[in-house]
Amino acid sequence: MEPAEVCYDDPLLELVRGQLADLLDVIVLTSEGKPVMVDGFRLVSEPGTQYAIFPEPPTETPEEKGVPSDG
Repeated sequence: MEPAEVCYDDPLLELVRGQLADLLDVIVLTSEGKPVMVDGFRLVSEPGTQYAIFPEPPTETPEEKGVPSDG
């Protein structure tokens, strides 16, 4: 297994980012039953700052991950 790419110097940001990235490799988040593509997060203590989860945008759509579309 290759080591994950580090995006942030802050250990807390990198912990959260890495955990989210790993989870999003095996799950699809939904809202009202529909897949939601997420690419970032905000800390509750810094609501005005957005952080990226992936160094590059994800290339797979929910349908490509095997999630049926509602259309």
